[in-house]
Amino acid sequence: MNKSIYLFLIIILIPFTFLYSQENLLSFSPGAKSIGIGRTGVIEVYNSSAVFWNPAVLGYIRNRQALVSIHQPYHLNYTGYSHFIPPAGTVAISIAHTDIGQEGVEYYGVGWGKKINNYFYAGISLNNVIKDPDNWMTTGIGILFKPETYSHLGKELTKLPGLLDSPFIKNRLTFGMSIQNIPLTDTYFDHQTRLGFSYKITREGLKFVYAHHFQREKDTSHFGLIFPIQNNVNFFAGIQDNQFNQTALGTEIRLNNFDLNVVYDYELKRIIFSSSVQLGQPGKQLAEEEYQKAKMAYDNKDNITALTYSRRALDYDPEHYKAAEIVNALSSIIEQDKEKIKVLLASADNFEEKGWFVNAATKYMQVLKIDPGNKKAQKSLTRISPKVNIHTERLYKLGVTTYENDDLSHAKEIFESILLVRPDHTRSKQYLEKINSLLFEKAENHFFTGLGYYSQRQFDQAEKEFNLALELVPNYSDAKDYLERIAGERKNNINRIVLLTKEAQNYENRQLWYNAKERYQQILEIDPNNSMAQEKIQKLDVEIGKIVNTEIVKGENLYRNQQYPAAQQIFQNILRIQPDNANARRYIYLINEKTSGKSLKYYEQAQTLFQQENWNASLMAIDSALQVNPNYTEAVQLKNKILNMLDVEQMLANAISEFRKQNYIAAMEHFNQILVKDPQNIQALTYLEQCQLRLNQQVDEYFNKGIELYSKENYQLAIRYWQKALEINPSHKGSIEYTKRALDRLKALKRLE
Repeated sequence: MNKSIYLFLIIILIPFTFLYSQENLLSFSPGAKSIGIGRTGVIEVYNSSAVFWNPAVLGYIRNRQALVSIHQPYHLNYTGYSHFIPPAGTVAISIAHTDIGQEGVEYYGVGWGKKINNYFYAGISLNNVIKDPDNWMTTGIGILFKPETYSHLGKELTKLPGLLDSPFIKNRLTFGMSIQNIPLTDTYFDHQTRLGFSYKITREGLKFVYAHHFQREKDTSHFGLIFPIQNNVNFFAGIQDNQFNQTALGTEIRLNNFDLNVVYDYELKRIIFSSSVQLGQPGKQLAEEEYQKAKMAYDNKDNITALTYSRRALDYDPEHYKAAEIVNALSSIIEQDKEKIKVLLASADNFEEKGWFVNAATKYMQVLKIDPGNKKAQKSLTRISPKVNIHTERLYKLGVTTYENDDLSHAKEIFESILLVRPDHTRSKQYLEKINSLLFEKAENHFFTGLGYYSQRQFDQAEKEFNLALELVPNYSDAKDYLERIAGERKNNINRIVLLTKEAQNYENRQLWYNAKERYQQILEIDPNNSMAQEKIQKLDVEIGKIVNTEIVKGENLYRNQQYPAAQQIFQNILRIQPDNANARRYIYLINEKTSGKSLKYYEQAQTLFQQENWNASLMAIDSALQVNPNYTEAVQLKNKILNMLDVEQMLANAISEFRKQNYIAAMEHFNQILVKDPQNIQALTYLEQCQLRLNQQVDEYFNKGIELYSKENYQLAIRYWQKALEINPSHKGSIEYTKRALDRLKALKRLE
């Protein structure tokens, strides 16, 4: 509500404070609690007696309740009923019989109160007063300031203006103001203006209450304190005009739907009872029902209906956090939807004026997708539906022409527009199927290109390609999944780069240049444009070059002394550091030439020893042959025969040796041979599981490398990597599927030639 409206209400109320008429007929205080806190109820009395005290307070009541109050023995002095109707507010009726004078007064009232926002409530009442022989009508108006916030609703929904957002005011201060019994007839009757506030002093709920009632013959002041004893029990005390004989003490007990107030009034020297009973379902249960309706509408993409039901749920129970989540999620979206609806309706009107009825109908249908209950769209569709059928064929022909001009996105819009208003239009369905197929093929190309970039850790390019795929096919789930992965990996990569940088710096301090370079290379794999890692690698290459030159000299000396295995190991290590080192490659070639005859010699020696049943010596000879030539097939076969002749311990030692050399397939064969002899061998079982894990990792590496090459249209080399993966795991679905796709692409390229 606008601030100027608040100011207007206060200006209207204040003058009545100083208007007086003749008689005092307002000493009656309905409800035990109002007597117990000093004979006032302009604040802190949240039941139907608010019709009498301050009708704005009704807006704070969020349930249906009945109230009875007994001030005299065997007399029902006050009855009332309040009914909450979201979002309209709370209405209430009340009947009172006072004991003023000899004949008393009957008082009948109805009232309405409503919550305007998180801190302001307003209300009005209409009353009929009967005091024989007179009968007259009065009215009352009131306001209530009660700033409250709920953390789960979010800042936008609970933000309070100015000082009201102070922790010393929100959820602590309550202020009320009302004017009651304003005469609507010419009967002279004493009205009353009431001001009051309460303040929660402690977190536990100790409250101070003060009110001042302005009236003709005598102003009155009212003080009260409310002490919480337990969650459902309060003690209160009050005094009027600082007169001890006008004090009262009481307690409030809340049990489920029942609220009992018992007060001792020192002035009347009697006990007064009031009780209220909540009728119907509890507010929390009603809130849950409204939330379920909201959730159903939300799942059906009916945002406006979902927001309406969610707000009703919060009206019943402001602490319903699930309803608050929907409100938080939809509030900004609904505003955007309203703008969309406004634009769509304007566009539809424009199309109607031009006689483009199918286009207009499409816009109206789009409005109904956003807001299924939109009356204007519903009525307009009904009005133009006869004309839509006439114009459908003309729009269909335009769609065909657009399709033939290869403007697929525009053609898709046209055919979707036709099907939106004519779901039975078969030819449009057929064209739409063709278009969707072509768009999916294009989207798939973008997806695979993105997959290639993703495997190279080039997330920016990958993200771009996945988004292009989604522009063509918005429901492309694989593209959505990879976009989520990119978002997650970017978040993790920041921490990973920090850790790798620390490790690299540690290696540099220990002069382990190659290890440091590996860490910086890993940083570049995560972030190819990382300038710090690039500069570090350039500096480290200088230091590594010095070490490599020293190792080359060592390797040359070993080669000259015919210590070929040791020399080969040095040159292989150099190639691991510098894969393009020409000297290391040349020496490895020379060593292979020198040792090519040696492998045959060792093999023949192993055969002889095998025939002599000298298994250990035969195994040493065959290992020497395989060390010279690891791909010597006959030597591998002979080694398997030898292993079968060994005992389990010897076999296990050889199998572990193969595992450490990363010959996982050979190692698995040996471990399986061991398990034939000893099925419960724990070491063999453990290593066998590790072999399978390492092979799975190799399969993933080969597959991802193939995807990278496929995205670059290097189909033949991609197939080679997938074949390597299939050599390890012949049933790998990804490699089988993409090999087929690559072969199809190669065939298509040949046809183009």
